[in-house]
Amino acid sequence: MGLSQRYTLKDKNSRVVATVIPLDRNRNSVAGLKKSFGLDEDIVTDERLEEIKSMYNLNEREQTSIFDYL
Repeated sequence: MGLSQRYTLKDKNSRVVATVIPLDRNRNSVAGLKKSFGLDEDIVTDERLEEIKSMYNLNEREQTSIFDYL
C-alpha cells in the first residue's frame, strides 16, 4: 500500500466542503459530508464518491480560468 494522497472537495464557490483520504482499492475516508450535506457516510466507494461529487457539483480543484466556466 502506498502513501495516501489527501485532497479536498470544493463547491462551486470554491468553499471546502469535505476532505477525502483514499484508503485502498475502491474505499475512501470522507470527512465533512454530514456537516455540509447531512450525509452520514464516512467510508465510501469510488463509485459513491463520484455520485456525491456529481450530485452536489463538487470538484477537487479551484476554477482558475474563464474556460473552466464554459
